[in-house]
Amino acid sequence: MRKIAVWLVKSLLFWLLVFACNRLVFFIVNHDLLRHISTKEVFQSFRYAIPLDISTACYSLVIPFLLMICGYVCQKRFYHQIALIFTLVILFVQGSIAYGEAAVYTEWQSKLNYEALSHFQHPSEVFHTASWPLTLLFFGCTILLDLIYTWLYIRYVHVFAIATHQAFRKRIFNGGMILLIGGFFIFTGIRGGWKRFPISESISYFSTKSILNDAAVNPSWSLVRNLLSHYDHERYNPYGYFSDAEARNIIDSLYATPKDTTVEVLSTPRPNIVLVILESFTADAVNPIITPVLDSLIHEGIYFDSLYASGHVSDQGIPAILSAFPATSGVSVCDDPEMTKHLPAINEDLQRVGYHTGFL
Repeated sequence: MRKIAVWLVKSLLFWLLVFACNRLVFFIVNHDLLRHISTKEVFQSFRYAIPLDISTACYSLVIPFLLMICGYVCQKRFYHQIALIFTLVILFVQGSIAYGEAAVYTEWQSKLNYEALSHFQHPSEVFHTASWPLTLLFFGCTILLDLIYTWLYIRYVHVFAIATHQAFRKRIFNGGMILLIGGFFIFTGIRGGWKRFPISESISYFSTKSILNDAAVNPSWSLVRNLLSHYDHERYNPYGYFSDAEARNIIDSLYATPKDTTVEVLSTPRPNIVLVILESFTADAVNPIITPVLDSLIHEGIYFDSLYASGHVSDQGIPAILSAFPATSGVSVCDDPEMTKHLPAINEDLQRVGYHTGFL
C-alpha cells in the first residue's frame, strides 16, 4: 500500500518534469519569437503551466493507478507490466504531440489542433512541404527524448511488483482504501481543485504575448479538448440560431440592391481576367524593392488596402477565393467531396458569359 502511494507521488512529479522539459524544447525551437520577451516572462510560463500540467498528469495516471491496485490485490506482476506498457505508450503519444506542436508553431503560431492533424490524411504532402530541419526535429526529439524519459521512469519510478504476505481479505481492504484516497486526489487534480467551475485553458493565460500563453497550455490537454469540441460540432450545427426562413430573409435584405450605382472603371467591356493566388504572401512584401512589378500594377489599377483574410490556411483560402465560401470554425470544406461538389465556382460564372478558363 505504501509502495503504491510512493509510486503515485513519483509518477506525478515525473510527468511534471516531462512537461517542463517538453516546454523547454518548445521555447528552444521557437526562440526567434522570443526576441523581445524577457527571461523572467519565459519562466513565468512554466509557473502558470502547473495547474494544466497536473490535470494532464492525473489523466495519464488513472489507468496505471487502477492496474497497480489490481496487481497488489491479486499479487500478479502481469498488471504492473500492463501499467508500464500503458504509461510508455502515453509517454510516446504525449511526446509526439508536444514536439509536433513545437514544429507547427514555427509555421502557424498556433497550437496543435484538429485542423493541423487533418492534414495527416495525406502524410506524403505533409513531409514533402515540411522543411527537413522540422522533420528532423520531430523524429529526433520523439526518439531521443522518449528513450530518456523511458529510462528515467523504469529506473526511478515504476514498481514492478508489490509482494506481501497479507491475507486476500486484508489486501482487498487496503486496496479499497488506497483507491478511495488516491482516486480522490487524482480526480481533484483532473478537475483543478474544487472551485465552482472545472479547470480550463484560461487558467494558464497570464501574458499579453500569445506565445507565452500557448506554451503554458499543456499541448495534450489542449489537443484533446479541441478534438472533443470538433466531434461535438459534427453531431449538430453550432451555428443554427435562426430558422431557415428567417435566416434567408436576413441574407436577402443584406444583398438587396434597390438601384445599381456601380461606377464603370474598366477601359474595355471584356477584360482578360487573371487570378494570381500566392501562398503565405504577406502584404509587407508588396513594395517597389521586393515586388516592383506587382507594386506598379497597384498604381495602375484599383488597390484595396483594408481587406481581411477569410482564413489562415490553404483549405480555407482557396474555397473563399474560387467559391466565395467563408472559413468556418472546425470545418475544412476541402476535406469533404460531398460538400465541394456542390460549391459554386467562379469559372462557371465566367463560362456562362463566354469566357474560357485555364489553370496553371
